Amino acid sequence: MAQRPIRDELEKKIRELENLLEARADSESEIREYKERYEQLLNHAPAGIFEFDFDSGRFVSVNDVMIRYSGYTREELLSMKVIDLFTADTKSISGTGLQKLLAGEKIEQDAEYKVIAKNGREFWVYLNAKFIYKKEKPTGGQVVIYDITRRKLAEDALHESEAKYRNLVERAQDGIVILHREKLVYVNPCFAKLTGYQVHELEGRSAAIIIPPELQPSLRERYKRRLKGENELTIYESQLMHREGRRIDVEFNIGVIRYLGEPANLTIVRDITERKRIEKERIQAEKRLRYLSSRLLKSQESERKRLSNELHDELGQSLALLKHMLRSANKSSPGPRPSPATSIDESIVFVDHIIENLRRISKDLSPTILEDLGLTAALQWALDNFSRKNAIETFIRMGDIDNLYSAEVNVNIYRIIQESLSNIGKHARAEHVSVTARRKKGSVSFTIEDDGRGFELGQVKIDNFARSGMGLDIMTERARMIGASIEIESAPGKGTRIRLHIPSRLHL
Repeated sequence: MAQRPIRDELEKKIRELENLLEARADSESEIREYKERYEQLLNHAPAGIFEFDFDSGRFVSVNDVMIRYSGYTREELLSMKVIDLFTADTKSISGTGLQKLLAGEKIEQDAEYKVIAKNGREFWVYLNAKFIYKKEKPTGGQVVIYDITRRKLAEDALHESEAKYRNLVERAQDGIVILHREKLVYVNPCFAKLTGYQVHELEGRSAAIIIPPELQPSLRERYKRRLKGENELTIYESQLMHREGRRIDVEFNIGVIRYLGEPANLTIVRDITERKRIEKERIQAEKRLRYLSSRLLKSQESERKRLSNELHDELGQSLALLKHMLRSANKSSPGPRPSPATSIDESIVFVDHIIENLRRISKDLSPTILEDLGLTAALQWALDNFSRKNAIETFIRMGDIDNLYSAEVNVNIYRIIQESLSNIGKHARAEHVSVTARRKKGSVSFTIEDDGRGFELGQVKIDNFARSGMGLDIMTERARMIGASIEIESAPGKGTRIRLHIPSRLHL
């Protein structure tokens, strides 16, 4: 009876041992299963994974992706040090990090390094390391790496593109503005210079600071419609306010972009002040041309009328008198008759007078004396003729100017001085008139001066008095045609001085 309790106890122990062995077998099976799953997960993970020993620096284990990344076999990697995959720059950076780790300092567990594969290809990886410590001393590490070469190339391309864009925008000769929620969130240096501000003085401020008050409502409505996607002008002319308060004529070229996830205006602003000035001058020139054309027609008509009057009053009367004298000399004419000799002599005198008048009128119409004798002789003749006609004492002094200019320039000089003399005869009531020419380096100055009654003018450009009715517009246009300039000095009771400045290099 005593042996049964012992047997029962032994059988119990055996069953417990069997259960334990069975449980251990299950555990080992689970461990093998977990290990297989771990290795499968490790090798199929979308990242390189390896373990390394801190003292030797060698790989302890590597997964399949690590083999694919590096181009080495598993056996080759397990015989290598981790640092063997690093480029020179990476070795320097990682060495500094390891020194800090050995010194007990904490280092970043995430980093981006450049590594080199077996075939020499360099590529970027993102690295996450977990260090293994034993007695507070690092003994190894587990590392996960991702190939980020494409991302780095994309980032580099983006940075390069941004640098090019910024350089382009910063150096642009047009103003560039981003307007978001009616605020200037970006302006380039050109726009700041255009408006008289510094860049930092504009960015972040309301656009109203640089828009004339009366234009703000219409521009704001255009801005809102454009952001809503409605049809709106993208290129149009407007104005901006300079810091000093003056207006600037500009042209807007506006597009819609995304800024902070919302629509915004990207505007290119071009200063068209010079263009507007040229357009204004062109319009004024066209108006002046039309005015001069009208004046020319009136001048031609006036000259025809003057010529008609001269032909009628002088030549007509002379010819009528000559006709009467010839009739008187006719023996068949009734009444007392003068002697033939006397009638013939008087007739010859009248014929000479008629011929002289014809020559004068002809020269007035076309001064052939210019071609025959030169500018000095032509001006002397014009001044003598003026003196006889108006009973005014004249004086002329010319330098050596006859061979300076072409025939066209000489004609215009002659006509300008002729018109000046005509004005003096009509308006000045002068007693003395002088015409002088002074040759200077690079130019010749003609001066026509009288001691007449003058007028309220001062020394100004003749263009301001083109509509004075004194023929000054025609004189101005003639001067412009030959690249010359005209100035007038005059004052009531002090006579008038007209200066014509002509470059001596003209050979039109």
